[in-house]
Amino acid sequence: MVVEKDWQALGQRVAAEVSAHGWWREPNLTLPELARRMGTNSNYLSRALNEGLGQTFSGFVNALRIAEAQRLLAGDEDILYLALAVGFGSKASFNRVFRAQVGCTPSDYRRAQRRTS
Repeated sequence: MVVEKDWQALGQRVAAEVSAHGWWREPNLTLPELARRMGTNSNYLSRALNEGLGQTFSGFVNALRIAEAQRLLAGDEDILYLALAVGFGSKASFNRVFRAQVGCTPSDYRRAQRRTS
């Protein structure tokens, strides 16, 4: 039986691997594909993310994508370019997830960041 601390360590290992390889940038990344790359199965990986990091697979991947998007929004790149660069398949899905996580659209976020700089 895996204890809580073990799930946290596994979740952190998954986060480190996904970040190091930049897999979160792949728009078609799935839980089964990530599990294959990590040498485990989908159920085990899902549990490591849920119990170890407190996130679902999609929540985990989207959080990495949005964090990078926030960094990139300091530049002048087109929003569609940014959406695709961080792994979203469309501008609409990027806007939806960004608004849900940040509380505003990417354009509004960029404007606000420029006002405070």
